[in-house]
Amino acid sequence: MLRNVIHRFAPLILVLMLLLAGCDESYHGRLRLLPPHNIPMIAADSLAGILQNQQVVLLDVRNPEEQAVSQLPGAIAIEYEGFIPQRLDSLDSDRPIVVYCTVGFRSGNIGEQLQRVGFSRVSNLYGGILEWKNRGHAVVTPSGQPTEQVHTYSSYWAGYLERGEAVY
Repeated sequence: MLRNVIHRFAPLILVLMLLLAGCDESYHGRLRLLPPHNIPMIAADSLAGILQNQQVVLLDVRNPEEQAVSQLPGAIAIEYEGFIPQRLDSLDSDRPIVVYCTVGFRSGNIGEQLQRVGFSRVSNLYGGILEWKNRGHAVVTPSGQPTEQVHTYSSYWAGYLERGEAVY
C-alpha cells in the first residue's frame, strides 16, 4: 500500500524536492542548480594539495576582463568564447588538466570538449575561482602578484564571495 501511495505521488514529491532545492540560497545550493557536466569535479582543497606535489595544467576559461583581475597561480588563460580544443594540441593529453571559471559552468563545458578530443584526465574545479578564494587559497594578478580581488562575473555572484574583494 505504501508503495502505491509513493508511486501515485512521485511527481508531486519530485516537484516539492525541486522547490526546496531552489529555496537554498547558499552558494552550494545555487551551484546545485547549474546544469551538470560529464566530467569529474575536484574540490578546491583537494586541488591545493595536489598542486603541492604534482604538476597539473590549470586552464582559466573566463573572458579576458575576468582574467585581468586575478587567476589561480600558474593558470593558463584561454577564452571561453570561440574556444577551439585543437589550440591545445601541444598539451600532453594524458597530463591532469583542471579547468575553472567563476563558478564552474563554463569550465564544465570546456572540459567536456577537451574530453571529446582525447584529453583523458580533465577535471572541473568545483565552485570555480569563487570557491577557491572562499576556501582561503591564493589568487594572483596575471603578472603573478598576490591580490585579494576576484572577478565575480556579475553582481549576483559577488554576493557569494566570502573572502576577498569582488570586482564585476
